[in-house]
Amino acid sequence: MRQGWTRTLGALTPSADDVAAIVRASLPKARVAAFEAVDGGLANTNIRVDLDDGRVLLRLYQRDGAQAAKEAALAERLRGTVPVARFLHIGEHGDIRFALVEWIDGTRLEIGLPTMAPKDRRAAGHAVGQALGAIHGFAYERIGFLDAQLRVASPISDGPDFLLAFLRGAFIDGPAHALLGDALARAAMDHATAHKNLRWGGAPCLVHCDFNGSNILMRGLDVAAVVDWEFAMSARPDIDFGNLLRNHPDEAFLDGVVAGYRARGRSLPENWRALARLSDLMAWADLLSRPHVHPSVVESAKQAILETIGAA
Repeated sequence: MRQGWTRTLGALTPSADDVAAIVRASLPKARVAAFEAVDGGLANTNIRVDLDDGRVLLRLYQRDGAQAAKEAALAERLRGTVPVARFLHIGEHGDIRFALVEWIDGTRLEIGLPTMAPKDRRAAGHAVGQALGAIHGFAYERIGFLDAQLRVASPISDGPDFLLAFLRGAFIDGPAHALLGDALARAAMDHATAHKNLRWGGAPCLVHCDFNGSNILMRGLDVAAVVDWEFAMSARPDIDFGNLLRNHPDEAFLDGVVAGYRARGRSLPENWRALARLSDLMAWADLLSRPHVHPSVVESAKQAILETIGAA
């Protein structure tokens, strides 16, 4: 569903001298042989940097530089449990916050999945489900946004009142109302109101919050790395399942995801799809409330909301 989405911020184009200076901050003896922008990100700029003796990823933070420290801390916390890239160095160059990150060879799931046979899609899904189960194994006591020490620094209220207030603030009283049109905006609110008491249950856990094929690198049928953790927070699993279900509805793949998730000792409620879709309404409300929403995102939102309502 993300195909055709356009960046909200123009990609940065650092000079060769800038790239060399940033790399030297972490690797004083390294020599940059070549570099080029990497496709995939919709806000930050990612650049592949070829060195004389290897390769690294240069990540330039445009949306929120404070997330660099959080991503680095998550990479350290998850290492050995979830496939992630190591952060080699974080710092500043001029007014840009950057991170130098281990390069992971792999193909984005969104590119590889459509070319796979059904049995391979299921096998890939199993690997993705295991990775997601490992992520959700990190428990928290409350829901909220994480700081650089991975503590819940900004708690969020839980429950139906918060859900409906958040959605109303976007779909009825906010900018999403005009983007969706009155009929669809109110239908989305009616759906959320009718299902407001659905709940995943259990303790909050670490969630990626952008868990889809843009941020999952595959090596064959195995997960090479889960990348781009800037939105990670403490919440409930339905957030990640909502994102995955929205972007990759293939049934063979989803069967594998469920099997892999359960293989990691995680459980799913019987109505996990309904919970995932309800949670994804909040994701769309957030996306449509941001400035300069591209028309392609609006069209994707309309399609997803119609599918959610139709699946009720």
